[in-house]
This record gives sequence, structure tokens and C-alpha cells, in this order.
Amino acid sequence: MCNRTTFLPLISAWALSSLLILLSAPSTAFTQVDDSETRLALPLTGTWNGYQLQINILECSNFADRDLVIQLSMNSANNSELATVDETIPSQGTKHLILNDLTSIEDAYGSFSLDVASDDKDEAEQHLRCTSLFYRPDQSSQSKPFEYAFALPLREPSQGTQHGLYNSINPSGNPSSGTTEPVFNWLTIYNSDDTAFEAILELRDFSGASRSLRRIGPLAAGERIDIALGHDESFQNGQSVGLYRILPDNTTQKYLAFLSRYGSTDAVFNFAFSLQPSSGSCNLPPLFASTIGNARNWLEIANTSSETQSTTITVYDSLGRLQHTETFLLNPFGQRHIFLNQHLAPESVGSVRIACEENAQNALLAQSMFYGRKNSETENIRWAYGVQDSLSSSTTNTRLIGGSNTFFAAANWLRLLSVDAEAATARVRLFSSDAARTEERSLSLATNATSDLALHEFLGTDAIGTSSIESNGSAAGFVAETLRVFQSDTGAIEYILNTPTYVVPRAATELTLEPFVSGLNGPVYLTHSGDSTGRLFVVERAGRVRVIENDELLPTPFLDISTLVGLSGEQGLHSIVFHPEYASNGLFFVHYNNKDGDTQVVRYARDNSNMNLADPSSAKLIYELEQPDHFFGQDSFLYIALGDGGFAGDPLNYGQNTSNTFGTVLRINVDVGDPYSIPSDNPFVDNNDIPSEIFATGFRNPWRFSFDRLDGRLFLGDVGQNDVEEIDLVESGKNYGWSTMEGSRCFKPTTNCDTTGLTLPISEYTHAEGNSVIGGYVYRGEELTEIQGKYLFSDFSSGRIWALTQNEDETWRRDQVYESESDIFVVSFGEDEAGELYIIEITGAISKIVIKN
Repeated sequence: MCNRTTFLPLISAWALSSLLILLSAPSTAFTQVDDSETRLALPLTGTWNGYQLQINILECSNFADRDLVIQLSMNSANNSELATVDETIPSQGTKHLILNDLTSIEDAYGSFSLDVASDDKDEAEQHLRCTSLFYRPDQSSQSKPFEYAFALPLREPSQGTQHGLYNSINPSGNPSSGTTEPVFNWLTIYNSDDTAFEAILELRDFSGASRSLRRIGPLAAGERIDIALGHDESFQNGQSVGLYRILPDNTTQKYLAFLSRYGSTDAVFNFAFSLQPSSGSCNLPPLFASTIGNARNWLEIANTSSETQSTTITVYDSLGRLQHTETFLLNPFGQRHIFLNQHLAPESVGSVRIACEENAQNALLAQSMFYGRKNSETENIRWAYGVQDSLSSSTTNTRLIGGSNTFFAAANWLRLLSVDAEAATARVRLFSSDAARTEERSLSLATNATSDLALHEFLGTDAIGTSSIESNGSAAGFVAETLRVFQSDTGAIEYILNTPTYVVPRAATELTLEPFVSGLNGPVYLTHSGDSTGRLFVVERAGRVRVIENDELLPTPFLDISTLVGLSGEQGLHSIVFHPEYASNGLFFVHYNNKDGDTQVVRYARDNSNMNLADPSSAKLIYELEQPDHFFGQDSFLYIALGDGGFAGDPLNYGQNTSNTFGTVLRINVDVGDPYSIPSDNPFVDNNDIPSEIFATGFRNPWRFSFDRLDGRLFLGDVGQNDVEEIDLVESGKNYGWSTMEGSRCFKPTTNCDTTGLTLPISEYTHAEGNSVIGGYVYRGEELTEIQGKYLFSDFSSGRIWALTQNEDETWRRDQVYESESDIFVVSFGEDEAGELYIIEITGAISKIVIKN
């Protein structure tokens, strides 16, 4: 008797009917990022700084469809070359380059440039993003992994007037007492142009009044200057607040500028972070607000224009509910600092929006500052960071990407904020550093609502990865950042490093489904006969094979064995495969469960008088066991995939028992012998303890396998048990792990399993994305050049379609290329004689896969 067939093991019985079976306040306007802003012109220039024993790391993420080789050159302060290196960044992957390892940088600073080969420039400018990271290891007994760590996004140089805020007031203690040290504010200006750079640096106080003017330069090409702002003054022990303005003599000249704030107590650093200058805007993105970790959250706003501005702020909680709104006037070049804790509950998250008058231009800059205390009783600051340059994805064409890093036991939290006028759903895709492991999550957010996603749960410890965020449907998008949280053994926050996300185009290839044929009764498979007639053959589970000729479904079945087919539970007629010489010999094979539940592979012949009819009397039993799936390989041998034959969890341990054929792929010759013979090169043909039919072992429940038309590789979808669905690249004699493993995870036992001799899947996903894999095909057609050579597969419950692409290092990248806007239940792929692909839905429809738009 058949205990479990390969047919849709995600359901315990056939029940089609069962399968079919935030309020927010009005937001202020925010225009989405224009698509032209998704490109960064190469080469890019950055700075490094080896003072204070800092470790300098360049973190690069590549979301192009191919690997990119970056060319990094490090230069000294006088612009002489120190080191060069070429590094490959895998597609959808992330890599760290430790600059300290490339050359000696201690007690020195300089610059670097990043470029790619000319052939890759277009891809890199759209899809490559890098961040400079600075870490100062703990030099005291604070038990922190770092005294500070901060990120500096690698971006294009500025032009024209830029504005920023300096603040040297120490948030620890009372600055008016004169006993606390100021926060060090260092403004870095670097000449990234080919000609000398000169500018005026103007400082204005909190009210907007001008305090000083300073001539900068001339700075030679590649020269840098660092200027103290505020902390070097005598006023209140060097503690002051103001606005700086960089006014270049030549407004078309390019330069880099950023402000670094360093906080210390008794010569020990507590925090550091960087802030970017801005030209000012009335189209500011929403900013995060938070009181998590005993944080004090200050909103700093400045007017960068010479006219008084009416400014409105609105504060929301994590559910998008309005908590506070106020409107006030800002003097020309004046500031306002707002203590957001008074509008948020303790240990909570929210957001704030800032708006100018409707007709104002280049009027405001704003930043949300977080100062964390070790506990609520102390005034001393333990960590700090600022949120400033968050960007939102546009409506349809862009996504956000960001890096993550769990070294030094850092928890990584992806924080999302919806900027839509209506509730929206974010699709978050997570990638390991080499993109070999991927996972997908969906998050639904009301307007102005926030959500935090634990990236470390996917990455594990001591790992690097990347996340991609895009909106489902036509919604506008999200603001996002990644927080790397370092904690003590007691769970207290020791330090937080926030890293930016970047806007890049969405994946270039998206598929859609074009209706092809409908009106079928429980279709489960589609294929062609290989006889140059262009006909397609559709298997209906109840026991019929239908013919599609000239894109029309013929009324008379090709084969009707419904009186022989058992339909209990998941049983039925499952597939058909035509002999490689079908055009001349008319032979084909079907797989079904008989009335007793036994599963059979039976050979038939076509009717000699009508090519659209089979001869029912020609039936010959080829193989009988439980739950096979079957196809001919390029070697003309018949391959049969068998499940483990047991109930949930493989209680009979057939998965790793090679004394029988359960949980295996068989390979037989149906052209020699009666009913078949064993190919002489089968891997176990000389082993008397293992059935000679076996080609590969260790499968749980194969559902659909296929051969690459180009090179004959065998791809197989193996349905998981509790958590993991997998795709295997099946090779002779290999063991694919079940039930020691479920995908790449231990199953029996659940930890510390022996993986010796086991072959792991080339791709897998968890039940967060779907729970019954549907194996597919390597696309070798001619109509869809964008996916040529990619392996497509799907999932029954989610209806998503993914594409696997093999990287240069032979790992595989998984990209989602289709998601339905309504529920569909994909039971199989189909392939026509030209190599074009189809989707079969159990509800009765067949669609052709085409490129979207």
C-alpha cells in the first residue's frame, strides 16, 4: 500500500475546497526618490583614518545579476598611492575589505578610490553600494567590544553650498557646571576634484546669527583638512550648538565633507558617529524615533535658508498613530531641538515627519539623535548614533539594500518605516555574504508604522549578509536602516552602530503569467511528445491525458485510464513521459496509483490510426513501488524518483537505508530486458547490498525533476518535512541527506548530526516563504533571453517563482522573479518542444511564463 505519494505532500488529504478556502493619522507629503537617483557615478572616492587605533573596513554589496570585480586604490594624505587590490563581490553578495590589512594606516589618514572595469561600469553604478566602517577597539575596562563604531556611506562628491549641524554639548551631566568634557566635532573637507579647492566656512549660532567666517584652502587635488567646530572654544567649556555652511568659490567643483562627533569621559571614548551635510530640502524623508535602551532621542532641525520658515513636525508611534504635532517658526539659519521622549512611551519606537511651507525650497535639514544610557538611573551616555540620510524606494522601479554583520555577537535589526498614504507590504529578501543562502519575509505596515526584523536569526553568528527591501504592488515604499547592536552578557546595550540603506533599481527580470488554456479537471502536469508536431499533453489527476493542439484543448482524451486510477488521499495519475524515439516507436510511460493504492509505471503505445489517441490495450507494467516520478535522461535511460515511503519524519528510516529503493532516484534501461535492464555504469551495480537500479539516495519526497537540455544535469525539487524546502543537483552515487538532514539542517538528530558523505542542496528556503517545493526546468527556450540558463522552480502554497543562477564559484543565487497578486496553487511546470515554460494550476488553468511588461 502507498503510505505517501509524491503528490502535494503539504496536505494530508485531497481537499480542493479547503485549499481555496491600522488606523493612522494623515501624513505630511513626502515625494519619492526619483529613479535617476539610483545611479552613483564611478569612480567613487572615500577617506580612511588610522588615528585612535581605528580599524577601517570597506563593506560593499552587489545587487547586479553578475559578479563584479572592484578596483580599490589607497592613497596617503599627500595623494601618493599606497596599495591597490582587485576584489570580486558576488552577485547579491557582500564582502568586507579591511584597509588596515592592505597597508599600514596607524596614526595616519588618507583617501581611496573605487572603480570597476569599463565593461561592468553600467551594472556597478546601478547596483554596487559601499559603506566605510570605523571601529575603535575597547582600550579601557568598559567590557565593550568597541569604544565606538560608526558608518560613513560612500557617495558621490558634493557641489555648491552645503550645510550641517555641529553640537559639542556633552549629553552626559550638566554642561553649565564646567565639569564635563565637550563632544568633539571635527569637520572633514576633502578635495576630490582635479583642481585646487577654496571655500568660505561660515559658522552660525543656535539663533541663526553669524559667528565667524573662515577661508578654507586652497586644497590641492586629493588634499584633506579637518576643522574643530565648537569644542575648541572657551564658551561653556567648549560646549555649543550651531550651523556650519560650506560656501565654495567655484560652485561646480566637487568635494567631500562630513562631520564626526566623538564623545568621551576622562579620555575614554563613549561614542562616535558621522553626519553628512546637506543643501537643505522641504522634501525630507521621515526619520526614526526611539527610546529603546534608555535612549534619549533629540530631533535637531535647522533652517538653511535666509527666510523665516514655518515648520511642522508630526510624531507617530510604531503603529502609525499620531502622538504629537506642532508648528513653529524657524529663523533664517536658526535651529530647534525637540526632546522626542516626551512624545513617545519608554522603550518604544516611532517616527517623525518634518515639513516646510508648501512653496519653500531648500529650507530644512533634520536629524534624529539617539543617546543611550546603561540604565535609567545614570546620566552618563553609553552609546550614541544619528539618523539622517534615510532614503525611500520609489513606487515601482527601485528597492533598498543594506549590509549586515553579526561578528562580535552583534544582533542585527532591520528597521522599516512605511511612507505610503495607505497600508503597504514590504518584501524583504535576505542573503548570505555569497548569496548561497537566501530567505524571504513579508511585512505589512500601516501608514507611518514601523517594524523591526531580526536579521541575526537568519545569518547566525560571525556572518556577513545583505538585505533587499521592496514594496509589493504599487505602494510607494519604505525608509530603512540596519542597527548592529552589541550587548553585554546581561543583555544591556553596550553599543549601537547604524548603517544606511541605499536605493538601487529592482531586479531587471520579472516574470508574469499569460493565460493559455483553462477548463481542465485537476491538471497536474504538462509536457510534449518530442515528435515535432507542437502538441502538448496535459495529465489530469483523475486518470486522463488531454491533448492541446494549435493552442486548443481537444475534447477527446489521448488516454483515459480513470477506471484504473485510485484517488484516495493524494493518489491519482501523476505524470507522463514520452520515449526519446516516440516519433518512430510510439511508446510512452505513465505513473499512477492503482485502486489498491500501489504506484505503478506503465508503458503504453499510441493508436496506429490516430496520433491523438493511445492504445489502452498496449499497457505493460514496467515498475511497481510506492510514489515514483519519472523522466528520460539525455542518455535515453528512464529515471524514476521515489519518496521515503513512510509517514511524517521517516519513522521507518528508509531515507538512509539503501537496502531498498525508497527515497532514491532509479536509472533503468527500458529498451533492453523484460521489463528493463540495469545500465552498466550505475553507481551501485557491483554492490550486492544495494539495489542496482539506484542512481542517487537520500530524498524525502521528490516532486518534479528535470534535465537541463544543454548539458543533461538533473535538477530535483525535494519537499521538506518541518521547515526546509530544497532543490538538489543530482549526481551519480551521491547521498542527499534525508532523514539525517532536512535541507542543510540536522533532522535526526536535531543537532550535531553526522554529515559525512552527504550532499547538501544547491538552494533551499524555509516555510516562511512556502511549504511545498515544485521542481521546474532550466530555461532553454528562445523567447525569454533574460532568463536563459536559469533554473526556475515554484512553491504550491505561495505560488512564487524563483530563478537559480550559478555563480562563478559554483554556488547558486536564488532570485524571486514572480509573485501573484492573487492566490494560485502551482502543482507543476510544463515545457514545450521549443523549451518555453508553462505553469499548471491545480484549479484547472495553464499559463505561459512570459517577461513582465
